[in-house]
Formats: sequence, structure tokens, C-alpha cells
Amino acid sequence: MNKLTADMNRIKFIMLVSVVCILSTSCANYAKPRIDSNLNNYTDPKPEEANNEKEFDIRSSIQQILQAFHQDKAYTIDEELLDRVNNYIYAFTQGGLKDFFINSLCRGDRYINSISTMLDKHNMPSELVYLALIESGNQPTIKSKKNALGLWQFRKGTAIDYNLIDRTDVKQSTIAAMKYINDLLCMFDDPLIALSAYNCGEGRVMYALKQLPHHSQRSFSSLMKENLIPKETQDYIPKFLAAVICGTHREKFNLTCSSFIQEEEIIRPEKLYVKRVESKQIEQKISKNEYHHSKKSKAKDSKQIYHYTIRKGDTLSRISTLFGVSINEITTTNKISVRDVLDKGKILRIPLKNKPKEFEIVIKKGETPSSIAKKYKTKPNFVFSKYDDMLIAGKEAVVLRFIE
Repeated sequence: MNKLTADMNRIKFIMLVSVVCILSTSCANYAKPRIDSNLNNYTDPKPEEANNEKEFDIRSSIQQILQAFHQDKAYTIDEELLDRVNNYIYAFTQGGLKDFFINSLCRGDRYINSISTMLDKHNMPSELVYLALIESGNQPTIKSKKNALGLWQFRKGTAIDYNLIDRTDVKQSTIAAMKYINDLLCMFDDPLIALSAYNCGEGRVMYALKQLPHHSQRSFSSLMKENLIPKETQDYIPKFLAAVICGTHREKFNLTCSSFIQEEEIIRPEKLYVKRVESKQIEQKISKNEYHHSKKSKAKDSKQIYHYTIRKGDTLSRISTLFGVSINEITTTNKISVRDVLDKGKILRIPLKNKPKEFEIVIKKGETPSSIAKKYKTKPNFVFSKYDDMLIAGKEAVVLRFIE
């Protein structure tokens, strides 16, 4: 009896081992899901496509975007920036921001041709079309909690700086945005830093650059790593880059306008609540609140901004006297206090009736500030050393001449 029981147990064990081997072999034949490192997303490819699928190179796409601003400049994309861009690509194409992105993308189709034409006419990269998407969801009448308004989200002060009367006007605001971005590109000579300034202000970015450790590279990634710019701005650049990549590869990411629904209100990627405002209300608000002073003082409305480089020994009082502008106007325009120290080399925005014409010269032997001023029909006070050194022969100087 014991022998029969032992034989039965041996047979059961052999059958169990056989079943386990069969199951193991069957499981091995299934294609395992893989992680697409570029999109931070799990995918389950068809067996015949798994070995042949070519990964989408996000890093190269980012480099191409940046080289649209500076063709001859090489850019290094670090892992943190790459990861953030990948995360937003996933959010725009498969995650929680997909509906927002598709709606914004399809809504922008009505403007993209005219905006692209204007960008091309002014030699600006066509990729900037997608900046409006990030700014406003391509809605010309959107107003933010911070009172930024329009497709390009201009604040009232910046709009006045760039002679933008109606921030809800697509053409006017696009031209003003191009001028502003072009100024920022000239100021910082780096597209990501310039666009960061578009988001949080050039003054804040200039201050952040000065706080960078000496060993750090002057780049957006360095500003982000050192946490010297606002979190919103740290996300703003990856959103823009992701939007360009997704928008220019709609078919790859399966982004179609078939499910496009025009919304009354949306949540933008920075989680800033905005709502649609009727254009008539906007026009009334602009005419009553923002530009009512145009009837009282045309000169005030027509003021232009001159970017003055602070020099050694400069004070608000001296600059105020030099340009004939009140200290209050200077502090209000630059959002600074009268107690703030003026750092040498920093840019100060001076509101003027007429923007001066600049001449860069090399001082000749025997020339003095008075003789140079007489030659250029200006005042000796408007002859500055370019590099804040002595005005002597052989040195470079800047001459300002005001045309009434």
C-alpha cells in the first residue's frame, strides 16, 4: 500500500513539473511591454514592429528649434531639460493636458498662416507660433489673473512700451510681440534665456544671471538648476519646446481636430485660470480704463522706451536730470524703489517722448566731449564711454542725439 502511494505521488510531481514547463515556454513567446524613453510612456508594440520601430529623437528636435534662432550656435541639451520636455510631450499627447493642447492647436489654425507670414517677414523663427499657444491657448480675448491680455498675454505697461493699443488685436499684438522678443534676443543672445525674460521679465532674468556661480554656464539650464527663476518660468520653456515638437509632428502623435470643442473657459498648463471675455467688453475696458489718458495727453501715450546702461557713479537723480524724466517715472517703469542700488551694467528703461539715435564712435586725437557733441548736434552730457572708462583718444564712445 505504501509503495502504491509513493508511486502515485511521484506521478503527480512529474505531471506538475510538465505543466510548469509548458506554461513558462508559452509566456516567453509574448512580446513584453517596453518603455519608450523619449515619451515617458508604456507602449505595447506589435511583435513584427518591435524591432524595426525607430525612436523619435527629442534631443535633436530641441537642438533644431534652438538653431532656428541661431544657426551657427551649438546647443547642449542636459538631461533635466530633456526630461521636462518629455514629460510635457506626454502630457500634451496622452496625459492630462491633451484636451487643452488639441483645442489650443486647432483653435490656432485660424491664425497660424497670418502669424507665420508676419514672422517670416520680420526674419523671426516660425516656431514662435507655438509661444502664443502656451501663453493664451490661442485665444485673443483671454485675460489672466495678472491682468495680461490677448493672444500674446501683454501686460498694460509692456503694451504701452511697444505702442500696442489693442491687446486683443491679433495683428497688432503679434507685431508688438515680435519686436519685444527681438529686443530680448538682442539683449541676452540666447533664445531660452530671452523667452524666459518674456515670461517673467528681463529685469528678473538679468538679476538671476548675476547670481549664477562663477563656474556655471550662462544658460537656461543653469538658471533652472540653481533655482534662480520662478517655477512657472522653469516649466514655461519645456512647455514651449514640447508644443513645437508636438505641433509640428501632429500625425506622429495622432493629434487631430476631429474632437475639437471650443471651450468657454480653459485651464492653461501653468494652472492659471483664465476666462473668455467678449470683445465688446474688452474694447470698452481699453477705452475707459487703459487708454483714457490718450485724450488728455497724447505725449504721454507716445512715449518710447530707451534702454540705458547704468554707468559708474549713476544715481536716479543724475539720470532723471540727464533725460528730463521724473524719478517717479523711472522707478514706476522699472518697478524699482528709490532706495534700490543701481548696479553698474544693468539696463534701466527710460520713458521718453522721442527715442534718441545712437552713434558708436572711436574718439580721435584732440577730440573732447564738447567737440564731439557739437559735431553730432547734441549735448556733452550725451557722450558716454562705451566701456565706462575715460573719454580719451582711441577709446570707443556712444553718442546720443535727440530728434524733436
